[in-house]
Amino acid sequence: GALGWQPGEDGGVPGQPGGKGWGGVGGGRAGRDARVVSVIFGQLDWRRFADSLTAPARQQQQASLIDDSVAAAPPVEPPNPQLVGRTAVFFLKLYCGVYISSPKSVPDELADAMHPRRPDELLPWARLDLRAFQEVFDGSTLLSFIRDCPLESDPTREVVNVCMLLQELAQEHSMAAALVREVRSLMFVALQPPAGQPAVRYWHLGLSEHTALLGGMLVPIVRRHSHERYLSQMLISLLSTLNHRHAWQPAEQVARTHGAAFFTARYVPFGAKPRSEDEPEAAKFKEFQEKVEGVVIQFAANVSAELAIEIFNIAAQAISESELLVRVYEEALRAFFGNELPNALGKAAGSIQLETDRYGFLEPCVTFHAALTVRVLLEQERRAADRLPPSAWLESVSSFVEQAAALSPEGQRHE
Repeated sequence: GALGWQPGEDGGVPGQPGGKGWGGVGGGRAGRDARVVSVIFGQLDWRRFADSLTAPARQQQQASLIDDSVAAAPPVEPPNPQLVGRTAVFFLKLYCGVYISSPKSVPDELADAMHPRRPDELLPWARLDLRAFQEVFDGSTLLSFIRDCPLESDPTREVVNVCMLLQELAQEHSMAAALVREVRSLMFVALQPPAGQPAVRYWHLGLSEHTALLGGMLVPIVRRHSHERYLSQMLISLLSTLNHRHAWQPAEQVARTHGAAFFTARYVPFGAKPRSEDEPEAAKFKEFQEKVEGVVIQFAANVSAELAIEIFNIAAQAISESELLVRVYEEALRAFFGNELPNALGKAAGSIQLETDRYGFLEPCVTFHAALTVRVLLEQERRAADRLPPSAWLESVSSFVEQAAALSPEGQRHE
């Protein structure tokens, strides 16, 4: 049942892993009994379970696991690859939930066997079912374990370890996109006590964990999987980390009573104006945000031509602040033009998609001395003006060029 094989109230399909229980997406009856599940988990022989799953299928095999007196039937066929792959995904989720909520329930030998490409790996992790992985790790799963399970202490170390494990396992493109969603869901999020309890302390991932996940996980994953169909989703997850310069997401209430030791933070970063005695903390948060911006800007400055084109297409959807959007465009354009592709200006002008009008976006480009971005906007304006009647062409272009002429390239910030 914890693996999500139950039909009924939480949406499972008979005979298929799924549903919204502990082994589905969190919550449900099993979620409410997380402590019981964790205790039972630590007592079960998961090696025997894995061996029975991957060994050649036998008639009455499930019965023989329960009752040794049941005679084993002759082998009939090898294990079903889809069954193995899907079951491995749902076991992986169960493991992650127990490890985060009750790490003492996970034996050391089981934790070691969860890593892929080892002689003693518990399950054939290379055969994880890709569709099931995407369904299970949908961008809310890890956070649900933290928010919805009764935790007695700070789970930061376990959360980071689970992310690292999933990074080892998520070698396929679609799995990498799912992992990016999960990691991004944990960032810039704070949790507070449930309704009826004073929100005097909070929980959130530490600032060092944020920068480690961003620079050590999100950026490398996006670079490694830059030639596949989930790239735009992953880029939006990465670039949107720039949107928390002034505020994190509003604090969410945990769904149940967590132990006092769970809430380790005094307040949400940027969630309220710090008191005078909190000025050192405010300075720390400012330094942290500068690191985040530095990681993302550096990423944009070192992209391939193909990745730069994708940034041009979706950056305006992901980044809300004009200054930061200008900086990303400028560095990505610098990398793109450095490839010396034929008709590079035309390709850039055809790819940059703005959420506002060009004239309005030209102002911050001039303010922040983004010469390359201004040049692309001029090319876009020229193309648009070419479709106008001659009587309107000069008026349209001249006003745009007049504002662009205020640019002072020698003052560029991206030295």
